[in-house]
Amino acid sequence: MPPPPKKDQTALTVIVLVIVALVVGGSLFAPLAFDILGKGSCRGGCGGNTPVGSVLAVGAATPSCINDTATEENCTYAFSVLAASNGVAPEDLDPVVENSTGQVQNGLADNVTAEEAGGCAISIWVFQGISGSLGQWTVPPPAQRCADLSASSALAAGDQLVLYPAATVLTSLAGPGFWLTLVGVGGKFSGEISASLA
Repeated sequence: MPPPPKKDQTALTVIVLVIVALVVGGSLFAPLAFDILGKGSCRGGCGGNTPVGSVLAVGAATPSCINDTATEENCTYAFSVLAASNGVAPEDLDPVVENSTGQVQNGLADNVTAEEAGGCAISIWVFQGISGSLGQWTVPPPAQRCADLSASSALAAGDQLVLYPAATVLTSLAGPGFWLTLVGVGGKFSGEISASLA
């Protein structure tokens, strides 16, 4: 019969088991937590040293609604780029839809399209994942794409960011105090700016 384990061996075994459980648990649940919290959860510390508010100014949205104007169904929200500098491009920004208390409401949105003044698309952000918490900028389809589109087209004054709500959203988002927040990412910009949907 082997001798009983010493106190030090038992404590070491427990510590090793706890560490293994934390590592395995963290690797299994971290992607889910990231998906639920969204990219906005790293706010202010995700990008570089240049505050996004110093290189980009965006005005409040101008809603455009079709069908029943009484209930403002099928609305889109166009945010005018008032000023843009330092080559800030759509891929430097993660769009986040928030309500008046700052809660992320990305599930209400389908996409944000960056458009030149003439209406052609520079890039499209499609909300994906649980409650729309993930997404990425993609090249627009050929029929919508700007003719002079480069891989990294910078925003300019006069461009627009157009928010298209999810198909399930049948009423206006302008009234309840919703905001489009643009979070600086990608190593160039930090912080965020917000513009009202009203």
